Amino acid sequence: MCLQIVFAACNPVGESRTKSPRAIDGVLDLRGWNFEEDGLVDLSGEYEFYWKTFLTPGSDLPGDTTTEMIYLDVPKSWNEAVVNSKMLGGAGYATYRLTILLDKIDGPLSLKFLDMGTAYSVFVDGNLLTSVGRPGENRESTIPRYDPRAVEFLPEGETVALMFHVANFHHRRGGAWEAIQLGTVPQISKAREKRLAFDLMLFGAIFIMAIYHLVFFVFRKKDKSSFYFGVFCLLIALRSLTTVERYFMRLVPDIYWEVFVKFEYLSYYLAVIVFARFLHFLFADDFSDRIFNTISIIGGIFALVVVFTPVRLFSQTLYYYNIFALICFVYGFYVITLGIIRKREGALIILTGLAVLFLTVINDMLDVHEIIRTGHLAHVGVFIFILSQASILSFRFSKMFKVVERQRRNLQQEINERKKTEADLKKSQKQLRELSAHLNSAMEKERALISREIHDDLGQLLSTLNMDVSWLENHLPARKELFQRTKHMSDLITKTVQRVRKISQKLRPSVLDNLGFYPAIKWQLNEFQKQSGIQCRLTMPSTPVLLIEPISNSLFRVFQEALTNIYRHADATEVEVAIAKLNGGLSMEIQDNGCGILESNINDPKSFGLTGLRERIRILNGKVDISGKSGAGTRIKVYIPILEEREKDAENFNSR
Repeated sequence: MCLQIVFAACNPVGESRTKSPRAIDGVLDLRGWNFEEDGLVDLSGEYEFYWKTFLTPGSDLPGDTTTEMIYLDVPKSWNEAVVNSKMLGGAGYATYRLTILLDKIDGPLSLKFLDMGTAYSVFVDGNLLTSVGRPGENRESTIPRYDPRAVEFLPEGETVALMFHVANFHHRRGGAWEAIQLGTVPQISKAREKRLAFDLMLFGAIFIMAIYHLVFFVFRKKDKSSFYFGVFCLLIALRSLTTVERYFMRLVPDIYWEVFVKFEYLSYYLAVIVFARFLHFLFADDFSDRIFNTISIIGGIFALVVVFTPVRLFSQTLYYYNIFALICFVYGFYVITLGIIRKREGALIILTGLAVLFLTVINDMLDVHEIIRTGHLAHVGVFIFILSQASILSFRFSKMFKVVERQRRNLQQEINERKKTEADLKKSQKQLRELSAHLNSAMEKERALISREIHDDLGQLLSTLNMDVSWLENHLPARKELFQRTKHMSDLITKTVQRVRKISQKLRPSVLDNLGFYPAIKWQLNEFQKQSGIQCRLTMPSTPVLLIEPISNSLFRVFQEALTNIYRHADATEVEVAIAKLNGGLSMEIQDNGCGILESNINDPKSFGLTGLRERIRILNGKVDISGKSGAGTRIKVYIPILEEREKDAENFNSR
């Protein structure tokens, strides 16, 4: 149905319902023709033709009686017509005359002109009706121009004398090569408006598709076929404005005629190259690179000829380029047929659209060479081809949306599974942390218990034993061997008591239980300084913060682990410890001046001491920051919220 509307629009409003009569021997008999009922008339047929003569308007005979008059068909160029036994070329000037016999007409009539090659003046009954360009007798006096128009006139009687002065010195063809229509003013006006509306509708549709494909390429540069198809549509849209009604002349009325014709030819010449490039990307495995390069080079040479030579020269290339374009079309059919055989996506639809495009291009070629007179239809073929591309895009988008929908469902399912797994993992982590906290608490209690038992029970027993040995020393006979033996036993018992006290302190310093966290830190740092010889400095808040047992235990163990690492690995001479209140929490910073911990060691999963340190603080919702610089020592910062857990506390701590 859509195609019926498109092709119906190609036929102008008021087209004759019966076959138009043809002019014979320079006379067109329209007596009995009713314009209202029968429609428009194509003024086609045999015109009087006077070569290299401009007849005086209104005269019955040519001023130069030596000029041979022949009858020449219109619409048709005068090329290859024979005058005075000589075949005419494209350059020259001439007069066309036609006598039209009418019934009595009460109102005005209108003539519709497309083009003549390439400048002309129209006279009706000896009066100048219109001029397009300026026809002259040589190249210098002739001004070429294209300007389709409709003009009114009022017949003075039942006979109308129609005369054209036509000149061409700028194009390969000359003469009245387009059909001229006669009808009432409303008929001609409607026919022209309909044709303009149709051309602009096609232009708009093709232009929109061009912009669509180019924008599509901007967001998906991988698909270069969209870019070349968009450029192809732009070229065809331009061509639709430079042919038939030539609406481009209305948009740019002052454009130089040579430039306008270059646009007309380039829109065709470049379209073939760009379309080949489009097929080359669409069927990359089937379209030969060598053949494409050949097409590009040959087409490029033709385009350069158009750019750098005048119309009278490059217009001669049209015949040869048409042959070249036909060869390209044939190869395009071959490539797409291969695509169908190899089951390429959309190949059959493209072949159907290309077949329509091919037929319309053939029509235009035959029309240009005056073999048939059906008008230019290539832009219609392109429009239909674009519709085929649109159907392919719709199919691809539909297929893509199905894939996206399926992937969305799979992704949603995967997200749900991951959320469940993440929830299970968080639950497991929470349970592990609770277990770790419980184990740490139980371990501290067990250490405290063992420490007390060792210190109290075992120490008391050893003290009692030492007293008994002392009693034996005093009551045994004065024998040297027995005295020495008991003295040795007493010394061993004393050393054992000291060792038991040290083990007890390592398991659980009694000062931590008896005096609290801050004295325990101070005592531990003094013991570390005595043992290692490293100078230590301690800074604590003037008003100590009361800590619950889990916090004091964890901070003390972190402190012990940090001092142990400094003693074993840092090779330091100074250690500075700072404990301070910080935004509702407590911070502890331990800094040494040793060799500095490496980044790789900080993040090493096998650094179990650091891992345990972090885990102790993480259980308490705290933060740990470990940093080091080669030769500048290592710094451990610990923060534990005491009053309440606040993220800004940790942020303030990390920014220090």
